[in-house]
Amino acid sequence: MLNLQTVDQNLKVKLPVTFLTRMKIRVGATLHTEIVGDRLILRPVSRRKNYPSTDAILKVQKKIERINKKAARATGLTKPELEIAIKAGLIDKKQAWFWTIGWQKMERAADRSRIFEFENVEEALAFLHK
Repeated sequence: MLNLQTVDQNLKVKLPVTFLTRMKIRVGATLHTEIVGDRLILRPVSRRKNYPSTDAILKVQKKIERINKKAARATGLTKPELEIAIKAGLIDKKQAWFWTIGWQKMERAADRSRIFEFENVEEALAFLHK
């Protein structure tokens, strides 16, 4: 469903009522925003009982971004952080294993083991022919 909207002078965008109704979004709802490529994605955030706070979600989101950037010292997510990430829709529950501390430790070890330095081309070719 395509619909063009304009950003007003207060930097606000008015969403069509049909969108809000279809997505069951009410006044005061919280939306998770994400940029993927050249798209802005808005997802309604469920405010169920025991839903993580915005601060907790932002903290976990920053940690996920560090992991995605393959920061050398980035660790995986703890169990409570995994639960927050899943509840907030930051990661898919089926892929939670990838974000664990143990798995990220193995990812960093694998990255380190793939780096080889050579003085010249001949040395590199000799290594490849072993």
